[in-house]
Amino acid sequence: NGVAAEACMPMLEDTQAAMLGTASGNMGLRGQSAKGVFNVRAGYDVEFSRIVNYVRDTGMQRVALVRLNDTSPANREAMNAALAAAAITPRASIDIDRHATDLSGVANELMAARPDFVLLVANAGPASAIISHMSQAKYPGLFYASSYAGQDLLDTLTARHQSCVMSVVVPRPSAMGVNVVANCRRDLALVQNGDRLGITTLEGYIAGRTAVEATLAAARAGGVTRGRVKDALAGLRSDLGGYKVEFAGTTQGSHYVDLITLDKYGRVMG
Repeated sequence: NGVAAEACMPMLEDTQAAMLGTASGNMGLRGQSAKGVFNVRAGYDVEFSRIVNYVRDTGMQRVALVRLNDTSPANREAMNAALAAAAITPRASIDIDRHATDLSGVANELMAARPDFVLLVANAGPASAIISHMSQAKYPGLFYASSYAGQDLLDTLTARHQSCVMSVVVPRPSAMGVNVVANCRRDLALVQNGDRLGITTLEGYIAGRTAVEATLAAARAGGVTRGRVKDALAGLRSDLGGYKVEFAGTTQGSHYVDLITLDKYGRVMG
């Protein structure tokens, strides 16, 4: 995860290796000190702004924020900045343990705050527990989950016939008209391991394709070494078919963020 990846950053300078494709929008991987880190996906700053702006545009102001108690200062700052830019002050802000199993007290506190929507910046386990408790209590508002909850949350809510809105940093897996999605489905079928295409698999596929592009560029430049791969990434401009990764002049390869809606019938809509 992003915390573990951030802890590995001192090794990059010692080894002159590049870090690519962490499945996290962790802002600690995107500052000036994050040398050698190449982020394929959008950061939490872009993601939070997308979510909060959507909420503002729909006219909802009563916000409750749930986040992990080990959220880094940089990520907290990104959340707070997005809310402040939209002139939204949360009616409730609750920190939770990522390993918590009993979230009934948190759900009760959120119900008492009577928000229009609950923004969940957490992993799938606690996020799904909170949604389940509040749904059973007939909560009339909406749930918004960050990409951190991932495919696991979508699968859990589908099985329970519960809905939410989620931010995603890759195209919808059902968008077969997008080449990178179609290619991922084709290549996944060739592996023949029974896995199905989801947003987490697609994110990993995009990172893997980016690594291949950089490796091929390094080979053309004289041979695959850590330094040449790192240099290739630094100048990489790649269109994977509906998803562009461009590192030239930056370590942020993409700012792609979209919102999807999972309805109670398990249908994912744009």
